[in-house]
Amino acid sequence: MARDKAGSNRRATCRECGKHRREVGQISRSGYCADCGYARLLEVHAQMHLKRGEYWERFQRGLALRSERHWRKRAAELKGDG
Repeated sequence: MARDKAGSNRRATCRECGKHRREVGQISRSGYCADCGYARLLEVHAQMHLKRGEYWERFQRGLALRSERHWRKRAAELKGDG
């Protein structure tokens, strides 16, 4: 993580464009300037709408993991009840 001062946890540069905080203003907690953060938001929204792309695939993997955990837990509960 690029840091401004020794010991500071605030990002000094954008993860996407690499511009410094003095040029672009605040850097978000996730490390993006306002322009890059908004562009990323639009990209994620488009991929979710079209149901394709890396963000959509990551979302689907998360759903599959949650679903698998749910059904394993449910099966264990049913097995214990019988």
